Amino acid sequence: MTTSAHRLLVIDDDAAVVEFLAESLVAGGYETETQTSPDVALERIRSESFDLVITDLVMPGMHGTDMLAAILNRRPEQLVLLMTAFGSIDLAVAAV
Repeated sequence: MTTSAHRLLVIDDDAAVVEFLAESLVAGGYETETQTSPDVALERIRSESFDLVITDLVMPGMHGTDMLAAILNRRPEQLVLLMTAFGSIDLAVAAV
């Protein structure tokens, strides 16, 4: 019996970060799509189903907590992993 790979969407405004994460995830057996535009990513989430969305917290045009709210507005059951190099306790509380 074969199982299909989990579908992941990686969102980050830094193309090098997106490429690194995608290569690592594909090597781990995940089907990975990438986006560097939050707006395009939201359209993909609207039209496609992903097992997990991994998104940066600090991006031009849309902050990660706003991105999280927009994702959950479109797909309330969507699993989302927020990543950032600029973490704080206040930010973690706001994301929850």
